[in-house]
Amino acid sequence: MRGIRLSDRVIVAAPPGQGKTTLIEYIVWCLQPLRTVLIDPKEAPELRHIRPIVRDVELLPEALRGAVCHWIPHDVEDRDDLAAGFEAIWALHKHGPRVIWDDEAADTSKPGWIAPGAGKLIRRGRAWKQLYIAGTQRLAETAPVVRTQAEHIIALTPAPMDIDLDKLSQHIGINPRQLKEMLDELHEEAGAHSHLWHVQATRETRRMVACPPGPHWKTRRIQQAARAPDAEGQPAPTGAQEPSQPDREGLASGG
Repeated sequence: MRGIRLSDRVIVAAPPGQGKTTLIEYIVWCLQPLRTVLIDPKEAPELRHIRPIVRDVELLPEALRGAVCHWIPHDVEDRDDLAAGFEAIWALHKHGPRVIWDDEAADTSKPGWIAPGAGKLIRRGRAWKQLYIAGTQRLAETAPVVRTQAEHIIALTPAPMDIDLDKLSQHIGINPRQLKEMLDELHEEAGAHSHLWHVQATRETRRMVACPPGPHWKTRRIQQAARAPDAEGQPAPTGAQEPSQPDREGLASGG
């Protein structure tokens, strides 16, 4: 199964409370050391440990030069604020590989709108190894580019509401009824946080169990693992361009 590469786009879709944020955090943790930008429009309590936290978009450009930046937009209805924030993130796309983690893409984009900087990150960021991971509880309410550009589509169990199931079905290529049966059966067999992992390049869909439980991997915080930039704000030399591969099958394998 083709694993996640730094040039990829990943979308993680889940019904509310089914482990979307935990799974993304685990993926990001496995990809360390890597500079990390977290966009957290819901101000999720389980992400408070990722610091520094920035709320004022005017302070974002400086914060983005660190190893980790946790941006909480002050108002997701303020499109000017979102546009300014994503433009600041895009402005540093040539400063080395990064993971851009948008924890709720249905809050930072809409079916008829996406911040220009976010659009550039998704469409053009591959060349600079800007890995983009978007999570959402409301797949149908995200901008189409978030879905159509994804090399990896991860759907947590159980099956979501019909409108989101239809969108998943379109992108995975499995009819909605069959997809619902697959998700619900997997949930019954493997329990909470199990998921289907679909890779567009190979058209393979794999059944996955939940990520390993904490706290043994959460004790190593993302900001402890991320590689800090040097004194001039440029990323420190990394040697290899790709991160080390985690052990979990299907998360990031070579090829």
